[in-house]
Amino acid sequence: MATDRTNIGYKFENGDIPSQGDFQEVFNSFIHKDEDKADFQMVETGTDNLHYVTPALLRTGLQNIGIITGNSYMPLKEHFDNFVGNTISLQYAPVNYSVKVFKNGQLLLEKEGEGNDGDYIINYEMAKITFSGNIDNRNIEVDYWYKNLTPNPGGGSGEQIDFTSFLHTSGNETKNGILTFNNTTPTSTSGIVLTNSGADAGAKVLDVTVSGIGSGIAVQNTAAGTGIKVSNTGAGAGLQVNSSSTATGDPLQVSKDNVVKAKIDSEGIVTAKKFVSEGGTAEKFVKGDGSLDPTTYADDTKVIHTSGNETKDGALKLTHNTSVDDVLTIEKNNSANCLKLVQNSSSNATTSTFDTSTDNINRKAISVKKKEVEKAFITHDGNVSGTSFTTLNEKADITDGFLTLAPSDSATAMAGHAKLYAKTDGTTDLYVMGSDGVEKKIGDNSGGDLDNVLHKTGYASETKTGELVIDSGTANVSGLKLNRITQTRNSYATVPSNTYGLISIGNTFYRAGNYLVKIENQVATTIGTGMGAGYSICYNSANNKIYIGGNSSRIRSMDPDGSNNQIVAQFSVGNQNFYGITIASDNNLYVLEYTTGNIHRSTLGGVKTENFANVGSDINSGLISGNNGFIYASHNNTIKKIDIANGVVTDFVTLAKRITSLFLHSDGYIYANTIDSVARILLDGTNLTENWASGLLSPNRAVYGICSQNGELYIADGLAISKLIQPQKALKTDPAGLVVSSTYLEDVQYLKATDLDLSSYSKLTSPNFNGTPTAPTATLGTNTNQLATTAFVMANSGGATSGTYTPIISSSSGILATTIFRSVYTKIGNLITVTCMMSATSDSTGDYTIPITKAFFVSLPFPAQGDSTSVIVIGSNNDTGNNTFTSIIGGGNGNNATEAIINYKTTKSSKNYLQFTITYNIS
Repeated sequence: MATDRTNIGYKFENGDIPSQGDFQEVFNSFIHKDEDKADFQMVETGTDNLHYVTPALLRTGLQNIGIITGNSYMPLKEHFDNFVGNTISLQYAPVNYSVKVFKNGQLLLEKEGEGNDGDYIINYEMAKITFSGNIDNRNIEVDYWYKNLTPNPGGGSGEQIDFTSFLHTSGNETKNGILTFNNTTPTSTSGIVLTNSGADAGAKVLDVTVSGIGSGIAVQNTAAGTGIKVSNTGAGAGLQVNSSSTATGDPLQVSKDNVVKAKIDSEGIVTAKKFVSEGGTAEKFVKGDGSLDPTTYADDTKVIHTSGNETKDGALKLTHNTSVDDVLTIEKNNSANCLKLVQNSSSNATTSTFDTSTDNINRKAISVKKKEVEKAFITHDGNVSGTSFTTLNEKADITDGFLTLAPSDSATAMAGHAKLYAKTDGTTDLYVMGSDGVEKKIGDNSGGDLDNVLHKTGYASETKTGELVIDSGTANVSGLKLNRITQTRNSYATVPSNTYGLISIGNTFYRAGNYLVKIENQVATTIGTGMGAGYSICYNSANNKIYIGGNSSRIRSMDPDGSNNQIVAQFSVGNQNFYGITIASDNNLYVLEYTTGNIHRSTLGGVKTENFANVGSDINSGLISGNNGFIYASHNNTIKKIDIANGVVTDFVTLAKRITSLFLHSDGYIYANTIDSVARILLDGTNLTENWASGLLSPNRAVYGICSQNGELYIADGLAISKLIQPQKALKTDPAGLVVSSTYLEDVQYLKATDLDLSSYSKLTSPNFNGTPTAPTATLGTNTNQLATTAFVMANSGGATSGTYTPIISSSSGILATTIFRSVYTKIGNLITVTCMMSATSDSTGDYTIPITKAFFVSLPFPAQGDSTSVIVIGSNNDTGNNTFTSIIGGGNGNNATEAIINYKTTKSSKNYLQFTITYNIS
């Protein structure tokens, strides 16, 4: 039993004699300052509860707490809300006598042994609390210290210390949550001091990474001192704020009451209300290097401001080089003038000048718009365009092309000028005042009646009554001259050499060659990538693709801009050249091989049918679709018709000349190019016109392409595209034979004579003569399209014959091979005409001779050699553009010559196609 000071006092009352037991009791109840004082070993062991600890020992223990505990003691609070029961297990074993237990906030009393008073008993080794009685639905809080053991130091064992809630004095670590440093020291000390002693330039004393939307460091300074002070005595950066490439937030912001006042974004752009430099004044500005510059570069009184009223003296020049904006825009929102120019000089200086340094005739000097819609303009060439023109005195007005004149007094004459005016109000009377001062009324005999004249231009049609007399006033000069158009082709554009075919897409032409050639606005451009050699071309509007038939047995496709160049199909039948390609009504591609005449078929996806049909070997260079289940191919001088259902080939039409290309027009005609002309025939095989257009051969260049654009026909040879023009009549008649309006009059644009009685005249087209018409008789031997009278026929009818012949061609030096395609002759009396179409293959270029032995026909000898008087016509054509005929002469003597010599010159060492005609007399 413990003894307090009062009990001890009772043992030593006056007169009492203390016993030995009394002294032992006294000493056992109080601390002996030497014997009961704890030492460092007792503190390190931590099991003694009978010795006292002095402040010095406590300080030593705290300084060496790692040695004492092997680590450290940690405080902990555990809550058990709505607890029911009488036993609680703690998370850690508590340090003896460190436990406090609260029930609904009331401190409970620990029992120190069985039988003693208290609310609970603690088993410190088992970390269990047992209450004296059951607890029903109460909130329990347990506060205690526990020893955090480590595996090695101090000989302890157990878990390592959790340092996630601590900052270390060294090493790298990451902390979560709020870290607060509060410096309450009244002196000039810091709440946290970070020292960077790293030798590496990349060493940092503080590295803060922000991955959320909050701030990395927020400084709230409520004192008079500095929130953050950065002192740098080394070579590194005192403060570096870094952002990753994907960061969108500002690396640095300065706020006041959580309102951002200044910031630096991740691109280094500083945004703030003011920038104040030390020593700076309102008269200085900061340069790019940070220095202050007091120089005055612009005088406020000598610049133009964006607002306010001001007056400027001197020249003003505005330069406009690269911006797409207008060089000067003036906006007004009141009733004042938007722009006012005042010229106060007494000289002849111009108030306003609009000039240009280029020759662009379409450039406008002034454009007048209303709600962004142009209403009038003046070009730099002085041309004025507008919806109407009205004088200020309203005397004249032009609206919609009509001139309206208000009534005026008689005009005053002006030298070198004539004035037109309306003199009487409410009438249509017009007057002209000439420079001679004579006033003439229009419509009066003095001025001329415009209603009784023929107009040269300006009228679609007009009718005149009375007698029409046209007198030139000069002997042997017609008073009326009628001209007609005779030109057959009008050049449109030049194209690169070695191009073939011709198609039109909208207003653009295309040809095939080593590249796709685009011809737009009369300019040819090579587009796309190379494709070998292209010999034929067609277009499919369904998928907006151009298809090319070329060499190496290939079909290519590409877009009209030259892109997406790719091979659709490549056939296995040798290295064939496709001089014809089309898309038929079955949506399949068909190609025609030049030499063999093979026709192959392919789907747009490249599924092939080889040797679908054959039109014959030799010359095959045109293929079209009739959109009727048939395709049409040219073979020499014949058009072949092929059924796309079964490949059956039949002859469609045969022409006199070899065909180079075909085209199906929207008018239902098939147009066929020959060497120098165009034939046409309806799709049903009727209405054949062989020389529908003729005389088309350019010098040494045959036609190899035909198509239409905007209803007009165009043809193409090796170097150019031309518009095809049909010869027109100068004076046209209607079905009744009456003369109708024509656009081909030279002096009078329009003429109509509906009152003429032409019943006794025949039409020019298919005339029907009555009675006994006569005509001039041609000279003997004439072989033209001149009318032949009965007298001419009688004089030339001696044994008139015609037919074909088979000449034999002898071998000749340099000529490797020859082929006869077609040979015909006519004989009228003693006049003989022979025509031959053939090919000759030479081993090189230069001059060549082809001898033809045996007469063309038994009774048709050649003219004698050197007898030029007997040869009336020597005509020659070639379709390759590489040959020139030099002569065709007889090879024997007398009229019984049996050999003819053909001399020609070529620039191509390959097959040449020749056609020649000889007309001569025999005795």
